[in-house]
Amino acid sequence: MKELAFKFFDEMKAGQVVAIKEIAKKNPEAFKQYLKDYIDLGGNITVSSDWKKFRKDSDLKDFK
Repeated sequence: MKELAFKFFDEMKAGQVVAIKEIAKKNPEAFKQYLKDYIDLGGNITVSSDWKKFRKDSDLKDFK
């Protein structure tokens, strides 16, 4: 499942916002951990303070 989550994050477009409850209906806690792992590995994602939504951010390489 983690591989599928990472693939989903990689394929998101910059600026795209997703509600966690819409994408992770069966196991939102595991999905939240995948988000944390992805971010720890350098993924460009911002999570809302209430952990209800997340957004794919632009890659900093796009601005160089």
